[in-house]
Amino acid sequence: DDDIMTTSFLIRSYGVSTMTFASLTFKRTRMISTKSAGVTTRSGVRFPSLSSLSSETQQKVMFLSFPRGRSSIGGEARRLKGGWWSSSSYSSRSAIRILSGSHSSPNNKPSDLDTSYLPLYAADWARVDLPPGHRFPMEKYLLTREAIEKESWEFLKYSMRFSPTATKEDVLLVHDKEYVERVLTQKLTREEARTIGFPMSEQSDGYASKFLSEDETKRGEQHVTRSLASTGGTIKMTRDVLEHGFMWAGQLAGGTHHAFAGHGEGFCVFNDIACAVRVAQRDYEELFEGEDRNVLIVDLDVHQGNGTAKIFENDKNIITYSIHGDRNYPWKTRMLSDYDIALPDDCEDEEYLNALETSLPKVFEKHKPFLVYFQAGVDALKADSFGRLSMTREGLRRRNNLVLALCVEHDCKLVTTMGGGYAKPIERSIECHSDVFRIMALKHKAIMEERKYLEKMVT
Repeated sequence: DDDIMTTSFLIRSYGVSTMTFASLTFKRTRMISTKSAGVTTRSGVRFPSLSSLSSETQQKVMFLSFPRGRSSIGGEARRLKGGWWSSSSYSSRSAIRILSGSHSSPNNKPSDLDTSYLPLYAADWARVDLPPGHRFPMEKYLLTREAIEKESWEFLKYSMRFSPTATKEDVLLVHDKEYVERVLTQKLTREEARTIGFPMSEQSDGYASKFLSEDETKRGEQHVTRSLASTGGTIKMTRDVLEHGFMWAGQLAGGTHHAFAGHGEGFCVFNDIACAVRVAQRDYEELFEGEDRNVLIVDLDVHQGNGTAKIFENDKNIITYSIHGDRNYPWKTRMLSDYDIALPDDCEDEEYLNALETSLPKVFEKHKPFLVYFQAGVDALKADSFGRLSMTREGLRRRNNLVLALCVEHDCKLVTTMGGGYAKPIERSIECHSDVFRIMALKHKAIMEERKYLEKMVT
């Protein structure tokens, strides 16, 4: 009965089809009462004792993958019986989840090379202290990760990882050297910082000086790290799918599509997807041999991906597709994508989905991409502060499913980035961001289970 209820809930909540669940093998896990004998951590989190669990469950340890010697998400990392523990105010449940201290070795987590798990990258370790009242919801990255981690990684079959920082060499494949140097050394002018949208002092006005103050420079260092982390995460996902045998990968960050080669705009410093594509063209040149070896960028953020469109305007093998609000930002710097579909204000689910369903399948069929980047912004939600459209959470789920289904149908490698989401309250956006990666994980799990089953049948 529990399995039937769980299946029903996921079908209703995440738009997962009954056909998807037909190929899933459910493994029942008996819930252990917190009153049972067990382990209580410093934070008061109680875990059942190993003796109360099955031998299979004893071997399962759930925690984030942090590189040794570096800070964990949320604060200074300290060793605790072979595992990593966060000492900051961030949720201890988010930093590490263990069943028992005696079995908390990193060897018990999913291997970084286990392709049956969907790799998800988190960049919220790169914290930025924005001024109070700033309109950009920086906290959404942490909140989205925590929302996803409420689901067992064993059930969804994902592996949460630490987004690495991009190298300067990789960033320079896309961005002008002078601009990169100004960003890395915090030498952006106030006008450049204002265009990006991150004023780097506690005062929102007072642009008397052309260059940033010492306080602003300190804040700028955080922005540099964050920009390199979100870019590095997308590059790492690209390597995962092209080199390490993964089918799909996702990052709870990125999608910074307003960044041009020589300047940033709209909360975007470096264009992470563009950098990842250029790295792929450089390091996996053989995969791009032939006129039909195409990469498709599906940008469903409510704002047109103007920077991405401009960067790839002369690259015939990189196809840019964007559905966005017609009267929305960017107004003065809008560029021409290969495919642009502009929707009117207050556009609802059916109109949006009709535009998507009548155009995107044709793009897949015509260009037959082997690699797809999905900019999965959720700012088309009606509750979004900047969106101007009127989509529902259910409509966005259907949108996500359509993109994923096309990637399955055309056997494409897929890299998904987070994109925009600015609802008030921000929890409305968090729900939709989380849906993107939950649905992605469930479909990925179903495909992996089906492949495993068919291989078993053959042998």
